[in-house]
Amino acid sequence: VVHDVPEKHPRESGYHEQTPSIHESSLPMAAADNEQNALAFEFLGRQDVREVTGPDGSLRHIVNNRGVRLAMYCWPVNNAKAVVHLLHGHGSYLGYEYLKIKGLGQPPIYEGSWVQSLNNAGYSVVGIDNQGAGRSSGLRCFCRKFDEYVEDVVMSVKLAPQLGIPNLDLSLPRFMMGASMGGCLSVMCAMREPELIKGVALLAPMMSLEKVSKKAQNRILRPVSMLLNATVPAAPLVATAKNHMYEDLQIHYDHDHGCYHGGTRVRNATEYLRVTGWLMRNMHLVNFPFIVFHSENDTMVDCDGSRALYTHASSEDKTLRLVNHMWHILAKEPGNEKVLAEVTGWFDAHLEKLALTDSDPDLSGADSDGR
Repeated sequence: VVHDVPEKHPRESGYHEQTPSIHESSLPMAAADNEQNALAFEFLGRQDVREVTGPDGSLRHIVNNRGVRLAMYCWPVNNAKAVVHLLHGHGSYLGYEYLKIKGLGQPPIYEGSWVQSLNNAGYSVVGIDNQGAGRSSGLRCFCRKFDEYVEDVVMSVKLAPQLGIPNLDLSLPRFMMGASMGGCLSVMCAMREPELIKGVALLAPMMSLEKVSKKAQNRILRPVSMLLNATVPAAPLVATAKNHMYEDLQIHYDHDHGCYHGGTRVRNATEYLRVTGWLMRNMHLVNFPFIVFHSENDTMVDCDGSRALYTHASSEDKTLRLVNHMWHILAKEPGNEKVLAEVTGWFDAHLEKLALTDSDPDLSGADSDGR
């Protein structure tokens, strides 16, 4: 399916500044990149798809307006309350982020996962692997501009009703949940499509990278980043943090070949800095309900960004939860069950608010949940 998404961006001069144009012909895949793609597809391709979808879900592929084939996952339930759109982080893919670890060197599974728990709570769940991630095609973990990710998610949200998936009622209220880079992506999508998304849950979202960008190797690269961005945008030169608190999870990540294990590519690093910089200057434009979880021990992205979002967003309905016993992979680390329970409770509470608002429009205002 090819589905064009109209150009529509947050209105602020400078949002697209310093993004050199780049063409497919200027991005020949290195042997290592071809090997990573082949390894990822072989690793995920040998899994029984029912381990991923569960008894009632489905795995499909859609094609975006750039010709990239994207894996789309749907886990519907009968008589659902609402639909949750999941977004994954950098280097990850949807299954790794939200499904259950089965064993070392094995793809994750639906049974016992966050997705199954959301289904059991009455929520249908939908999501995609971003381009270059998981079962989707494209150069691993690479974008020409961050808006490619935004466009693909918006496309999947709008396209889902046309796929004819049994029991997937997309007239229901829709929420988003995003982890890390997927958190940043969730915010951008909700800003772009405020009528579609009724609330967002954020798990250690990538709102700021200032501290990370100043670490040793990255500090050395930053002065020449624009030159590298224009000449070798796909070079995997930028250092990525490791899970120092839960080394067993780092080992599982390292043995999951559906994930990307190289350095962050120059173009992605530059785009992440550009977009988070724009967000930090424009937090006041965020006016949708959200709950954000973050740990002050996070060395992957800055917790200060989540604090800034909570402080400066114009949303009347916003919640910040500091989870300092955790690091960054909040859907996997010890205590993740409590995070999921609070997210599910937050969705439930907001469905009740929506029901009250529908029955009495004078109740449309929402109070802040606070900290």
